[in-house]
Amino acid sequence: MKKILDSLYMISGIGEAAVFVIDKQDGYCLIDTGIFKRTNQLISILESNGHPVNKLRTIYLTHCHCDHIGGTAELVKSSGAQVAAHSGDIPFILQEKVISGPYHDMMIQEQRVMKQFDCVVSRVDITCHDEENIQILGGLKVINVPGHTPGSMALYQPDKKIMFFGDVIRNHPKRGLVVGIPERFNVDTEQVKVDAARLLDYPIEYALFSHGDPIIGNASAVIQKTIHLH
Repeated sequence: MKKILDSLYMISGIGEAAVFVIDKQDGYCLIDTGIFKRTNQLISILESNGHPVNKLRTIYLTHCHCDHIGGTAELVKSSGAQVAAHSGDIPFILQEKVISGPYHDMMIQEQRVMKQFDCVVSRVDITCHDEENIQILGGLKVINVPGHTPGSMALYQPDKKIMFFGDVIRNHPKRGLVVGIPERFNVDTEQVKVDAARLLDYPIEYALFSHGDPIIGNASAVIQKTIHLH
């Protein structure tokens, strides 16, 4: 569990997508929950770093893909935590619909496997909307980035200039910073590029990616040197 700042931590290495931990006065919140087969490992890491499951209050899901929502059902059972997601992805998270575009067939398969392992998310308690503020970490602005999935959301903390990019930008271990890759995971790759440009209009000191190492300090300049979208 890597400390990013006071009250903010990152857990990686338990599947493809990172999990972020945000402390609050009466417990803590998570951004995403990793892949379902690794939930026990996630709980063990949380517990061993002073974050018992019974103190988990809210789970914020950046989007509906199984490597981001897979541990949610088990964590809710263990903690009673509330689940929050953007309105555009709630039907996919609840398996009421299958996504369109290149990811359609893959989502059919992953929904089937999640049913098999009894880890389907049964409810979303809090509906998030574009431009609204979440009252954690001093305030996080919701930014809908619909190119990856219709209800994908990035989160931005304006005081400390922290951007949670979700899957809009990845920091690939060999290729470095990439936008909209792999394309087969996106609803609309051209829109992902538009989404990335929107996010990069914000001043960013801390760039936190769901896939890949974070950039700590002067992140806007580092990213702009690599990625040219305007």
